[in-house]
Amino acid sequence: MRPLALRAACVLALVVTTTPLMSQEESYKRFELRLRSRTIATDGQRAGLARRSLVTSGRVHLLAQIDGSPLNLALLAERDVRVLGYIPDDGVAISARVGEGLSGLGFRWLGELDAADRRGFPDVAAAPQDDIPGYYVVQYYSDVDMGIARSLVLGQQIAIQDNPNLLATQLLVVGTHTQMVGLSNLDIVVYIFPASDELIQGIPVTACVSGNTAYGPLLPVAASLSGGWSANADGVANLTYSFGTLTSKIPGDTVRRLFQQVLQQWSGLVKIAFSETTNRTGSRNVDLGFYSGDHGDQYPFDGPGGVLAHTFYPAPPNTEPIAGDMHLDADEAWSSSGSGTDFYSVALHELGHALGLGHSTNPVDVMYPFYRHNITFSAGDISAIQLLYAARDTSAPPPPAPLVLTIQPAPAQVTASTIGLAGAVSGGQGTIRVTWTTDRGGLGTAQGSANWTVSAVPLGVGRNTITVKAQDDAASVATQVVVVERIDNTPPPPPPPSPQAPTIQITSPSDTAVSTTSMTTDVRGTAAHPAGIRSISWRASTGASGVAQGTTSWDTGLVGLQAGVNSVTVDAVAMDGGTASKTLQITVNNTVPPPPPGGDTTAPSLTIVSPSTTSVYTSDSTVTIKGTATDNVGVTVVRWETAVSGGSAAGTTNWSTGPIPLYVGMNNIVIRAYDAAGNGSWRSVSVTRQ
Repeated sequence: MRPLALRAACVLALVVTTTPLMSQEESYKRFELRLRSRTIATDGQRAGLARRSLVTSGRVHLLAQIDGSPLNLALLAERDVRVLGYIPDDGVAISARVGEGLSGLGFRWLGELDAADRRGFPDVAAAPQDDIPGYYVVQYYSDVDMGIARSLVLGQQIAIQDNPNLLATQLLVVGTHTQMVGLSNLDIVVYIFPASDELIQGIPVTACVSGNTAYGPLLPVAASLSGGWSANADGVANLTYSFGTLTSKIPGDTVRRLFQQVLQQWSGLVKIAFSETTNRTGSRNVDLGFYSGDHGDQYPFDGPGGVLAHTFYPAPPNTEPIAGDMHLDADEAWSSSGSGTDFYSVALHELGHALGLGHSTNPVDVMYPFYRHNITFSAGDISAIQLLYAARDTSAPPPPAPLVLTIQPAPAQVTASTIGLAGAVSGGQGTIRVTWTTDRGGLGTAQGSANWTVSAVPLGVGRNTITVKAQDDAASVATQVVVVERIDNTPPPPPPPSPQAPTIQITSPSDTAVSTTSMTTDVRGTAAHPAGIRSISWRASTGASGVAQGTTSWDTGLVGLQAGVNSVTVDAVAMDGGTASKTLQITVNNTVPPPPPGGDTTAPSLTIVSPSTTSVYTSDSTVTIKGTATDNVGVTVVRWETAVSGGSAAGTTNWSTGPIPLYVGMNNIVIRAYDAAGNGSWRSVSVTRQ
């Protein structure tokens, strides 16, 4: 065998501290790191300082056991120490600069892999004539320059077969057993294992990145977790499962049914009992969901054709609630038919990780690190899971199938006020009871169980969420959710008819125009409408206004006028809101007569008899003022005036105004008396209407 063609190969010493490795409190404990090839006792003896692996770069790769407290990743980054993966129990693989001191970083033990630890193939030397080339996958640490890795392989005269389905840290090589042993001496190599027929033939497969922990993936050199999920006194590990966001590429009912079959397939081998829950963040729960890109767990998905899924190992090493959770890349071409990206095959493999299994090196195993359409366990899969959990007694009846609830497709939109549902239930124990609730407060029980129906679930207008639940005698629960939108197609009420104008007539003193010498008038009339008349009001050009008495027959009462042209408009409002108006024009001709020829300059004498005082308070709407007037020749006219109207009194020597309209508040009324020569005198009365 030719010597390795190294880009930078040398044997280096690791700088370590001589600080005691165990406290008194730890001295009674047994510590170990468990690899596939061996178990390393880490009970206080630090590994030898001399490097046994060939270091081909300025960095070395080591095993370290954590001292019990979480690692300070920021401190490690300051020292350029990189954590590359997890090894049970409480172990990690690290990468450090050559010559870097590693004291004070939280490690209680440091060591390295032996070459044999990196060999996932039979370590039996073949005779030279029988040492024929085979196909192997060589996996490197994640911080390795793959250009250096390729040059070292080619320098050893080992062929590389490029395959796009490998991880970025893997090479598919063709070499002899002896050459693979040589590669296993390299510090940059993590593991070497046989290639599957699919990889050799170029059949598309997808690599699994292994289950995840708080310190990255489980390294391929590591053994499976020491105990998986803990069991009860009967040796049964009771776990729950739940569903997050599901893919739109497979019907939700199908995803649920297939995953429940995956659960049953694993629990048929060992004493594990699964029950469904809606509490997705509970302890000892496997939560299955589909996600895209960065989804909050520090392991973002890379879109179609890359990483299909990742799963978190049980607690420990992971913490709740993420321990056991399975995340699938929503952007992949998921299928339930065995074509494309087969959901069942991926879920069967990933659930193995959720139960604590690492990858195997046998291409026929479900847990081989490349997904294929494989739904049958090999002897290796069975042996591996039965090392973690108690084997199920094959003579005993098989465990009951998980409770599965399905719903026949329901329309997304309806116009009716109710909807019927139907479906089926399988698995479970004893009597199955199917109930339903809605987010609008509805609830009820379905008819039947194996095949169930609900005749009429009430719906409110808009979005309705209906939850159907099946529960068996063992308190196992399965649920399904249906979302239905009810569209209100009730026609809107017809618009109200347009208001109809009423008819209105003025019957007195005239229907359109009139002339008078009076300073007041009383306007009367009629109004009509099919719905009835709501009100009659009036407004005068003097600024006065008021409400008439009556509707179909109405009367404004006295309206004050002023000399000249006046208008009085009467407005009618019908019960339906219709309106109409009618206007009467009134001309007042009431001027003082011109004085006769002569020289009379004596003004009349004017006296107000009633009311007896010049300041009056009343609650009446009118007032009548009376008095007397005398003149040396003779009084010809007595007139009255207010701020908005006026008129002539009846009589002269003894006169009376008749009813004068009053407004609420103070009304100032002026009485004037004139003789034939035009001489005049006046008196006033202040009347306050309360």
